[in-house]
Amino acid sequence: MGTKPSSPSEVVAYFRSLGASHADPNKIHADRRPMGDEHMAFLSLLPKIEHLVLTGTAISDAAMQTIAALDRLAVLDVSDTSITDWGASQLAFLPSLRCLGIYGTKITDASTATIGKLSTLEMLNVSFTQITDAGLLNLVQLTNLRSIELHHTSITTDRLARFRSSLPECLVVSSANPSAH
Repeated sequence: MGTKPSSPSEVVAYFRSLGASHADPNKIHADRRPMGDEHMAFLSLLPKIEHLVLTGTAISDAAMQTIAALDRLAVLDVSDTSITDWGASQLAFLPSLRCLGIYGTKITDASTATIGKLSTLEMLNVSFTQITDAGLLNLVQLTNLRSIELHHTSITTDRLARFRSSLPECLVVSSANPSAH
């Protein structure tokens, strides 16, 4: 595509040309495709987008500013990217988020302060991050959470047990104890 996209249909075609496995005005599925921050600027032309999967792309915190403006997002996966705590802080602007994949990123306990305020969150994957017992405390507020993955974090089995008892309806999967509940 020689020119910059200027309409939703052109943005969809643009993401398809970059190898997105699924692209329509409501959903972009572009995991492990050669995309970076510069490609995300066009997402602002998709105000109704609800589902965005960017796992394993070259996006960074800069892309999160654009993503934060997509206030209808219900599903966001930015796993295996270079997102840090600053990028995760932009999640605060996503009031409809129900499913968040942010595993394999550079987030720490600082990000859980923001994530813990996403009251609509039902599914969360923070595996392979630097989250510890202290960060898990912030996630107890997520009363709508139905599933959380915590593989390869620094969370102790004791804190995990307390988390499970605080949110008994939540399926907790962890490398410390891969069994549910």
